[in-house]
Amino acid sequence: MTATAANAPWTGKLRTMFSDDRSFWRLAAAVLGLVALLKGIRIPNLWSATQAMVNYDHGTVKRGLFGATFGHWFHLERYVRFTMFSSVLLLMFIGLLVWLVEGSGIFSRVELGVPVVVFASSYAVTYLASLIGYLDIPLGILAVGTLLVRNTKLRFLLAVPVCIVALMIHELFFIVFLPVILFSFVLDAALMEDSRGRLRIWAMCAVLFCISGAVTVRFAQDKLITMAEAKALYAEDAARADFPVKPDFFWVLTRSSGKNLRVMKIVYANRAWDFYLMMNVVRLFAVGTLLMLPILAIIRTFPDRPTRTVLKFAAFVAAFSPLLMHVIGWDNARWNALVCLTMFLVLLTLTRSLPVPSIALSAGYRNAAILFIAISMATGGGLLDDQEIKTFPFASPAREMLNMMRHGRWDPPAPDPHPIDTSSALN
Repeated sequence: MTATAANAPWTGKLRTMFSDDRSFWRLAAAVLGLVALLKGIRIPNLWSATQAMVNYDHGTVKRGLFGATFGHWFHLERYVRFTMFSSVLLLMFIGLLVWLVEGSGIFSRVELGVPVVVFASSYAVTYLASLIGYLDIPLGILAVGTLLVRNTKLRFLLAVPVCIVALMIHELFFIVFLPVILFSFVLDAALMEDSRGRLRIWAMCAVLFCISGAVTVRFAQDKLITMAEAKALYAEDAARADFPVKPDFFWVLTRSSGKNLRVMKIVYANRAWDFYLMMNVVRLFAVGTLLMLPILAIIRTFPDRPTRTVLKFAAFVAAFSPLLMHVIGWDNARWNALVCLTMFLVLLTLTRSLPVPSIALSAGYRNAAILFIAISMATGGGLLDDQEIKTFPFASPAREMLNMMRHGRWDPPAPDPHPIDTSSALN
């Protein structure tokens, strides 16, 4: 056999990837998704590393479950271990998301999978990659893992402990991911022809919401730690960590919801904040629009008008619920990126239950998507800690990785030379 003949199957596959529309968009999702991830990937910052150390050694505190379990089991007070564990969690989240994409059949059911490429190439994915180490990632793992279960009863039995555990990890699960999980049950109820079966599913939604609400209220009613206790926790964690612990994280543990709202009122009173909010809206508005259009197109395929109304309302609530985080936290780009993620999860959940074999969107939609994808690849701007987006071919991070491998060490980030003193907002 000649070399030319041996290489023929590979050249044929390569030709098919670029000539067949469905294969091309699948390839584009993988390649552009990887580029978007590499634009934002980083080593975990000190805030996330500090947060992973909080546990229940001195009583129940919010966000303590992660540190009391994984932090204790794997000694995540060592920065290298925390970095490796956080990398595994990020890869697990990406793997589960890819699994959900494939399970939905979106590449054959919705406009050749163009919406997948829109999301994969977006600034939202770049920003989510920069959240490595944050508790948003394990919460996303729990949410996507729950959505992967097709059977309604099994998903409910899984969702009950998942919601409890997730809320003990971080309370933002109630606002960000719980509505998406509830939406999957609303969709099941819409597809159920039996009225008694539909009622059972609505009862499952009510039970999940009540349990999650009870857990959230339970932790909200816990006595807040005092500033003296926060300083003692900081000193204890600083003594056992091999990285510079962030003191301002412990101030957050002293802050009630009401005090947090007052802090946010002060933040929004600063007119400079409007500029940063506007920039993040510009970055993420297009991807939100291009994801919402196929969501609405799928809902229109349901024959019953009341069903379409319920699904449209539930889809909007599930997709846009992370916007509420703007009221209680100042990571505006983070909340907008989570909106794009929840939109994408709603789209995949709907696609999996599409009542028709497939839907085709307009040529204008595909052209707008292509234009947006090109803009996404050129999008710059800040990430967490004012980190700049990396650009292809990623020479600088590759050089850093090679130096780390050669010297056999991975230094944690340096402490902020000009930390923001938020303690005055607590007085």
